[in-house]
Amino acid sequence: MKRGLGALVALAALTLAGCAGLRPGAEELPPVSRNAAVIALVDSARADTAAGKNANAGANLERALGIEPRNALLWHEL
Repeated sequence: MKRGLGALVALAALTLAGCAGLRPGAEELPPVSRNAAVIALVDSARADTAAGKNANAGANLERALGIEPRNALLWHEL
């Protein structure tokens, strides 16, 4: 029984140590695209979302998806 508890404590410590680097804002996100138009549309969409203009944000992301329909990051933003 004591051996199982030690293994459980070790597993918990490893799990917590692995999550230590996952702080929000700790790392910069990769660019959504290399296309300047797509980047501008995503920036505009994020600004619209922050301002509470969700319909405008969605429209901008849909325009970006029209340019790069296979970009998974754009679908995630939408």
